[in-house]
Amino acid sequence: FAGMMECCNNFEELATMLKLCDFYGIQEPVALISHKIEALKLTMDNLLSCTRACGLLDRVVKFAHVKRSLSLRCKAFASANLATWQALVTLIADNSQDLVTVNAVLELLMRPGGKQSLGVTEAMIR
Repeated sequence: FAGMMECCNNFEELATMLKLCDFYGIQEPVALISHKIEALKLTMDNLLSCTRACGLLDRVVKFAHVKRSLSLRCKAFASANLATWQALVTLIADNSQDLVTVNAVLELLMRPGGKQSLGVTEAMIR
């Protein structure tokens, strides 16, 4: 599994692997996949992939800790890197084909401890 993990640098693919491990009862690669998810660097280019990965793990009780950790990373990254309305507009414009996930990122910012100081309101998200 180590060779497979070296070339996989996508949050969604790794989350899907965890879901498959859960579905088929496969235990061996779980720790390796979880560590890979934690080791992946979060960037503006993969923020939406990270957010979608959280959604993929949403109902997998066995990996709730991975989902929670990933969600906290997404929130912290989004709060730090979407600190201006210009950054928010850029995120929306650059990802207009995936507004559902953009909305999920904005909702992360609305949760307690998010960037409410940006003036991001529920009305803006809707």
